[in-house]
Amino acid sequence: MARLCLDPPRSLAVVPSIRIEGTTARLRGSPRAAGDGYPHPDYSWARFFHRQEPLKNLRIEKDMWAAMKGIDALVLGVRHDLYLKLDPDKVVKSAGRPFAVVDCFCVLGDDKIRRYLELGCEVKGMGRGHIKRIKDSIDSRPSAKKAK
Repeated sequence: MARLCLDPPRSLAVVPSIRIEGTTARLRGSPRAAGDGYPHPDYSWARFFHRQEPLKNLRIEKDMWAAMKGIDALVLGVRHDLYLKLDPDKVVKSAGRPFAVVDCFCVLGDDKIRRYLELGCEVKGMGRGHIKRIKDSIDSRPSAKKAK
C-alpha cells in the first residue's frame, strides 16, 4: 500500500491523478473540504470536484513528522517557510526509508535535491529538467562507482 505525505492546498489536485490501488494519503494541515454545502449549498464548490469524492476519506495529520512515517512519496506544492527549511537527512530518517519526492513549486534548491538523491530518494520536479544532470553527477563520482 502506497502512502503519501502531501502539503495542502495545491497537493489536493495531485491525489486524484495518482492511480495506485490502495493508496492512503495523509495531509499535513487542515484543508477545507470542497463540497458538503460549505458555506451554503448554493455556494458550494462541490461541482468543481465531482471526481474527488474519495478525498473525504483522507486522514489529516497535524504533526508533519508523524505524517512522514513510512511514506512512499512526499509531495511539496507550497513554498511555506517550514518546507523551504526541511533537512533531507531528518526527513528521510523520519520516513524510515528512501521515497519519491515530487517538488511541484520549486521548493527544493539544488543542494537539497542532491542530498535527497544521495540518500537514495527519487526526485521529480516541475520545471526542473536539470535534476537528471544532478543525478548523473552523483552516479559518475568515483565513490559511487566503487559502491556498485
